[in-house]
Order: sequence, then structure tokens, then C-alpha cells
Amino acid sequence: MAIKFSLIQAIRTNPITAAVIAIAVGLFIAVKVYALQYPDDARNSYWKLGCVTKLLYVEQPELWGPLELWKGQIWRIPVSVFHHADVLHLLMNCIALGYLGWLLYGTMRVFRYSLFLMSAVLISSMPGFLIEEYSVGLSGVVYAIFGVLFVVRQHDERVNRFVPDWLVHVGILMLFFCLILTWSRIAPIANLAHFSGFIYGWLVGSVFYGHKRSRRLRIGFCAAHLLLIPAIDMTMHPVWKGRYQWYLADKTRNQDERLEHLQKAVRCDPSLVHPWHEIARIQIRKGQRMESWKTMLQSLSFNRTQPKGIELAREVWTSFSTKAEREQALQTLDETFPDEASTWQEKLRTGYALADAGVPQEPATTIAELITNPQTSDNVAKRELPALSAPDIDPNSWNSALAGETL
Repeated sequence: MAIKFSLIQAIRTNPITAAVIAIAVGLFIAVKVYALQYPDDARNSYWKLGCVTKLLYVEQPELWGPLELWKGQIWRIPVSVFHHADVLHLLMNCIALGYLGWLLYGTMRVFRYSLFLMSAVLISSMPGFLIEEYSVGLSGVVYAIFGVLFVVRQHDERVNRFVPDWLVHVGILMLFFCLILTWSRIAPIANLAHFSGFIYGWLVGSVFYGHKRSRRLRIGFCAAHLLLIPAIDMTMHPVWKGRYQWYLADKTRNQDERLEHLQKAVRCDPSLVHPWHEIARIQIRKGQRMESWKTMLQSLSFNRTQPKGIELAREVWTSFSTKAEREQALQTLDETFPDEASTWQEKLRTGYALADAGVPQEPATTIAELITNPQTSDNVAKRELPALSAPDIDPNSWNSALAGETL
């Protein structure tokens, strides 16, 4: 009876923290129930229940990333924070949040505390999402609360009594101990969320409860939260990433726009093979055979061991119908591979003259006829994207692609 009374009192004393814990526990139970109900789809349970997950197109495994975020599902960012990987992860975070949250709630009260938690959820998770670290858990929020209390305890006797020196030392040591666990590959930890949360909490404590607090400083600090808007936009639209530009190319029906995005993709990440090939195919459809040849040579200069690329370059070569075109193509090859020209001529089978026997003056089958959907209009038919999937989970791998690979 006493335990029940204590629980009710704790909920009444700090309903905001109780609600946060309830959401986390509810989501954890929902994940387990989904996995039991759909065992064949259990590995997708986090994704199906709102988590930011590394996804890929089955037929294009190079095209991976937080695809649902790129589609605009912004709500997945806060939802991911409430997910947890296992019972121990959930239990540790809920206990720490319940204790530290109870202390901070008594200092901030309901309005400030609610705003602080919402900001901490985003600020602790955003840096990880920006670098595509697929982390889950409330530990970043816990460290944000710890960061505030780290400052408040110096001025508040009540907080200082419940956050003694030994507890502060444990919290700081855990920050760096988690780094060691990650670097040694013993356990994957969302260290960026921990440090981001702690620094944010320390700043909140210093600005609102420190010795040198001022009205102007508070206003400026509050205004700085507007930077969350471009940060979220950058997370959802990472235009500097080649895979994102490729994703945009696959979503457009306009051939010119598709070509533009594909060219940006290979400029951002030349190691992406498929976009190079798509650029070459579009250029062939436009009748730009020499540009297509240059594209394939550039692709091979970055990705030298790609059989499909060599095959496509050979097809482009066979589309040249005059001796002048082939001479120009060979000159381009020499410029692209100045020290390996002869080797690449052999690989691409360019070592024959136009007048050789059996070489038609006008190729019977052009490269454009070898490519699916060779329309030359601006609005080519949009091909169907392959099915989405989360990568397979290796439970023995420290960096498994499961949503929540970091804790």
C-alpha cells in the first residue's frame, strides 16, 4: 500500500516527468507487442512505430539513409528519443529521469520545465541525426537535466543535498566511460547526444541560475533556440549529401531536373556508382554521346572495379559511328587516364579502327536502344522505386543497422 501511495505521490508531484516516462514505457511495450504479433517483420518494429531508421531500397542498396525523414516525417525525431533498445536501457533512463527530473521540476516549475524538456529532446538528438547516427533513448535528456543541476546545486541547498559531490563525479565519469565503451566497440553509445544534452543543460543553468545571469543574456539565449529551425531543415534536407541528391533525382519526373540532381550527387559523393550510370544514360537519350563517354570515364576514374561501368562504357564506345568521334573519344580517354591509357583501351576494347572489317559505319543498335525507357522528352515516365527495407540485423555486431544501434 505504501508503494502505491508513493507512486501516486510521485506522479502528482511531477506529472510532466511521469508523462515522459509513461510514453517511453508505452512505446517499449508497443515494440515488443508488434514483434510478437508480426514475427516476420519484427526487425522493422522500431521503424513502423515512428523511429528514425536507416532504410535502403532493396534494388539499390547504395541508396540508403533516413528516408522517412527525407520525405518530411519530422515527428520521427522526437519519437525516436522515447524509444529504447532493451529493458536495461529503459530502466536506467527512467530511474535517472525520475530522480533528477523531480529535483529540477521543483526549481523550474511546470511551464519552464516543460519547455526545457521539449528543447532538450531536440537539442540532444539533432547533432546525431545530422551525421546519421541512428540513436534512441532519453539519456541525452537526462544529461541535459544533469547539466542544469550541475550549476543549480552551487546556489540551491536543497539541490546540493540531493546531488552530492559523489553523484556529480559519477555523472561526469559516465560521460567519458561511455566514450571508452564505444571506441572499444564493447557497446554502442550515443555519446554525441550525451555531450550535447549536458552542454545545453549547463548553458541553461548558467544563463538562468548562474552568478552572471542578466535579462539581455536570457533573451539572447532564448532567441538562439530559433536555430533549431534551420537545424531541423538541414537534417531533413541534407543537400550536401550525394545520396540525398540521388533520392531527389528518383522522385522527379522531369528528365532535366533528374539529371541536375544526379550530377550534384556525384559531385558530393563520386563513389556512388549508379548515379554516374544514370547520367550517362540520360545523356545518350539526349543524343550527347561524347558527354556520356566522358561521364563513364570519370565514373571509372573514381570507381575502377565496377563491371557494369566497364560494360556500359563499352556500349557507349560502340555507339560512335565515325572515325572522328572515336579519335576524339580516345583523346578524352588519354586525358582522363594519362598514365594508364593503353590499359583502359584494352579494358574498354577500343583498340580497333573504324575501317576494320565487321565494324558498321552506322551501328545497327545504338546505346539508346539498349536502355529502358529511352524517351527524349523532358517528362520521361517515372520508374517505380524499389521496395523499402531496413537492413538485416546482426545481433552480434556492435554497429548493427537496427534502429537504435546506439543507446
